[in-house]
This record gives sequence, structure tokens and C-alpha cells, in this order.
Amino acid sequence: MTPLRLLLIEDNADDALLLERALADGGFAPDMERVTTEAEVRDALALGPWDAVISDDRLPRFDGLAALRVAHEVDPDLPVLIVSGVRDESFIVEAMRAGAWDFIVKERLVRLAPALRRTLEATAVQRKHRRAESDLERSLRHFELLASSAEQLLQSTNPQAEVESLCRRVMAELDCQFFFNFLVEPDAGRLRLNACAGISPDEARKIEWLDYGVAVCGCAARDGCRIVAEYVRETPDPRTELVKSYGVRAYACHPLLGPGGPVIGTLSFGTKTRDTFSADDLALMKAMTDQVAMAMTRIRHEQELRGRERLLETVLDTLPVGVSVLDADGRVTRVNARFNAIWRGAANELPLPEDIEGTRAYRGWWADSGEVIAPEEWASSRALLRGEVSLNEVITIQRIDGTRGAVLNSASPLRDAAGRITGAVVALQDISALRELQERERRLLYMVAHDLRAPATIISGYLELLTDALDDSDASRPTLDALRRALHRLNLVVDNLTELTRLTGEQVTLAIRPVALPAFLTDLLARSSAVLDAARVTLALPENLPPVAADPGALDRVLTHLLSNALKYSTGPVRVSAAPANGAVAIAVADQGQGIATADLPHLFERFYRAQRRRAEGLGLGLYLTKLLVDAMDGRITVDSTPGQGSTFTVTLPAAT
Repeated sequence: MTPLRLLLIEDNADDALLLERALADGGFAPDMERVTTEAEVRDALALGPWDAVISDDRLPRFDGLAALRVAHEVDPDLPVLIVSGVRDESFIVEAMRAGAWDFIVKERLVRLAPALRRTLEATAVQRKHRRAESDLERSLRHFELLASSAEQLLQSTNPQAEVESLCRRVMAELDCQFFFNFLVEPDAGRLRLNACAGISPDEARKIEWLDYGVAVCGCAARDGCRIVAEYVRETPDPRTELVKSYGVRAYACHPLLGPGGPVIGTLSFGTKTRDTFSADDLALMKAMTDQVAMAMTRIRHEQELRGRERLLETVLDTLPVGVSVLDADGRVTRVNARFNAIWRGAANELPLPEDIEGTRAYRGWWADSGEVIAPEEWASSRALLRGEVSLNEVITIQRIDGTRGAVLNSASPLRDAAGRITGAVVALQDISALRELQERERRLLYMVAHDLRAPATIISGYLELLTDALDDSDASRPTLDALRRALHRLNLVVDNLTELTRLTGEQVTLAIRPVALPAFLTDLLARSSAVLDAARVTLALPENLPPVAADPGALDRVLTHLLSNALKYSTGPVRVSAAPANGAVAIAVADQGQGIATADLPHLFERFYRAQRRRAEGLGLGLYLTKLLVDAMDGRITVDSTPGQGSTFTVTLPAAT
């Protein structure tokens, strides 16, 4: 069971109990708190964190939209699902636009647990992406700050004059209120205050000169190493007495090192708002200190800048995926070699999302439908225009040389400190070879099925001739029946292979129409009696059972395979039942056989999977194809099994209207 801390906004205790039971049936162990008013909602949210919020759409003094607004005021990422006793399309649209993750009708609470599980998975991914975006944004801000400060220091004829403005920018980025820059005066044998912020001019004059070994900065200059003083208000360290008198709570001082390593000064930052610095904070301080020191010695600075550029290019070029960075207008500002290799040309010359100044735009097609990707629907365009994050979209691209290839396309927007979109990062992974391998596999399976069908047809013809030529009492009859059953299994393998190539080759065309189950099942058992032990099958179908919306051929394949498995893996009766289920019809095939091991259940519908503890017959395609066909008919298939007690496969299909 999945633990779940749930805030339930519901005024009806009976409905709350039904919701809790639906969640438990769906595999959750809810720790649920029920509230009914806005004040109670706000109090409960303050006592979070919560995994999710489920709200009724209408309460006496509150409603689902208000609950959604209040929840997102506290936590924008907190998923909110709305349940309702009625299906109000306009309300559903309004709720989804306001940020609701899903809308569940109370009479179909069977959807609640799967919908909530999908929502929790999606919000986990969303939060992970948001953290990644935040980390990337912070890294880019730091990179931009360092790059701009390097440019200013390099262009200035008096780099020391630039120190104060640059350090104020670092203060703003790190929420610091103080900085001190001391420079070594070799003739005086002391440190002189070159620039500072956060103290009065009178106080600055008091510390204009600082001896080695005095206070934090004097000790950092003497020892040539960084000193980080945290929890300054509580520390007994005498070196912090000076900054403690200014109200500093955390303080870090870095030595300025000249060529060869001699100390030429110090640069330090302090804050009154927190007791510690993060590793990123200290890294930025250290980088700024290095830039100030390198500004004093321009040659070393230039070497360091070139080294960082080479490192960045090396990292990009060693990535196994193509990466490009776009500006706000969709132009490629940075691209790695793999990105160009995927496009087979200089992709950095291609603008997005449309032709600009005579150069051609990217061209592509959705892999599943073959439709052309509109300029505004590219992952990069959606990231730039709508701030969307896209992961591993399968598309076909037209490369610069005119050829086509399949890629996984991902994109994420870049934002500034104000949340404005400033660009996007795009990643491409070439899967052309994988798609080609899949197509080869499909063609191979088709050829195998084709080559098996011809001799199977011949064998079938001879079996029929032999059967017609023999008396019913002939001793060879059982042998012919065994051959016929073996031939049936062979035909099932051939049919499965053919169906696999058809379904995976995107050649599925279904003729959905109403199918009356009583007549359909009776006819199916009569037609299959030669190859299935139909006498063991009992039908339990209620009167006035609504017809299902299905393709008769596909439904025949589905039920034939489920019956064949049930008869194969059991010796007792097999029961086929059906019942209406919330606008659908649930068809259950139950046996009393050996059952299925718990470890096998999650994998039953995977391609080529065969349960380890059952007789190893077939290719492991039957249930895989069965699920594909059920999905194609807008249905779903589930299995419930207890080892030693039997299995029940349930196919739920829409009721015909």
C-alpha cells in the first residue's frame, strides 16, 4: 500500500468514507484529514506538507474552485483533484483551467486511485523539473555575473575602481549586507581597506588599516587560506568580534592570490539574514575573489577565462545527446557537436520557429501520426512561448542534407530572476538506428509468420482429408484430434506473429459497432468446440445486458485467447460472466487453476513475457496482443489471481450507445 497524506474537503461523511475506501482499493493507505470550510482548509494547509488535496465541487459555504485557489496560494505544486456528484462540463473546463489535475464523478470512484497515482507521479516529475530549472537558472545567473564582471575588470584601466560595483552585485545575488576588500600595502606591511559596504564612513575610517593576524581578514591574509565563520552570534572565536559588532551572522573571507600564489589582499562578504552559506554561495564568492585577483594580474585572468571556456565546450561535446541553447527569439546561441551531427550540418545557423532572413526553419513530423509539426508546436517553441517542459517526444526530423531521422526531442525554458522566459535548452537523442532495428524485427516476424502459415495450411488440408476418410470409431481418431489441437496452437502462434506485425506497424483499423454478448459468446463457443474444450465453459450473463462497442474480430481474438489460457492452465470449469459497470460492461473469464505468481502479475501484458511457474508454451505474445486490442477498442484489461486458487481476467469495454 502506498502511504498518502491527504487533505479532503468534503462535508458529507458518507462520501468521505466512500472516497477513503476507493483509495484503499486502489492501493493507497490514506492518512486523511477532512475539512469543510475555508478557515479549516487554511489551518490544515499550514500544518502540511500534504501529498494531495481532494475537494468536493460544492459545499454549503465553499466550493472546489475556491479550494483550488487557496491550496495553490500555499503551494503552487500541490495537486488538487475535484470530485462531483454531477458532470458539469462548464465547471470541469473552468476547474482544469484554474489548475485542477483531474475531475472525478462520484459514481465512477474506480477512477480515483489511478487518477491520483498518475497525478502524484506527474507532480513529482514537475517538482523535479522545477528544481532542475531553478538550479540551472541559478548556475546561469552566476555564470552571467562572473562573465560580465570579468569583462568589466578586463576593460577597465583601473580594475580596483570596479571592485565596489561588482561586489555590490554579488551582495544582491547572495543576500549579503556587507563586503570588505583589503589590499596588501607591502611598504607598510599591513592591509588597507580599498572598498566596503554596509558600515558608516566613520566606522570605515576606524578600520582603514588592518594588521596581519587581526580579525578574520587579517588572519586570512596571514595564512593565505579562506576563513568561513558561521553562527557568528554564538561562536567564541575572537577573530569574529569585529564583524559580530556589525550584527553579522555569517561571514566568509577569501585571500586574493597573485601569480605564483602570494597574497595580495582579501575579499569578504557578510550577511545579517542567515547563519550559514551554501556551497554555491561560497563558490560564487571564491570565483569573484579570483576574478578580482586576476584583474590585478590580467594575464592570469585571461588564461583562466580561456580554460573555463574550453571546459564548457568539452563538457558539451562529450555529452551523448545533442544540446543547444536558444535565446528568447528562438535563435541558437550555443550548440554542441552532437547536435550538429544529428542534424548533419551547422544547426546553429537555423532559426526557430520560422524562416528568418532567408534561412530555412526546422522541419519535422510527429512519429505517431505522421502529421507535420507546426512551428509553434515544436518542443523548443512551446518552451519559449508557453514555458512548457517537454521530455522525450518521438518525432521525425528532416536533416539539413535532406534525409530523415527519428529523435527523442526534449526542451525546457530558461528564466531570469523575475520568472521571465529568456531562452530554452533543447536536447536531441538520435533513435534512428533503434527505429530501424524495430522495423527489421517487425519484417522478420512477418516473414516467419508467412513462412509458417503455408505448411500449416497444407497440414490442415491433409488432416481434413484423413478425418473425412476415417470412420468415427477408427483408432486413429484420437491421434488426429491431437494433431488438430497442435496445429491449432501453431496457427495461434502464426496469428499472434501476424497480429504483432500489424499492430506495431500502425496498420490497425477497427470497425467498432454494437455487439450483443450473449449471442456473440454462444457463437464463439460453438465455433471453437473443435479446438477448445467448450464443454467446460459456463456462461453467466444477466438479462438486459447492454451491448458493448467493439470490433467483433478483435473481441473474438481477445476472448478466444483468454478462454484458451483458462482451459489450458486449469482442469475444472471456466466461468465467463459480464455485468454493467458505470457506462461500460465488464467481461470476466475466471478459472480455478494453479493461479499466477505475484511476481509475474506486473509483467503479464509485456511482449514475449512468459510466467516462470507455468508451462512454457507459446511465444509470450498472447496477453500482450490481447491488451493492444483491448486498448485499441478504448477498453482496459486487468487480472486478479491467487496462487493455487485460480485467476480472473476482466475486460472492460464501453457500452454501446
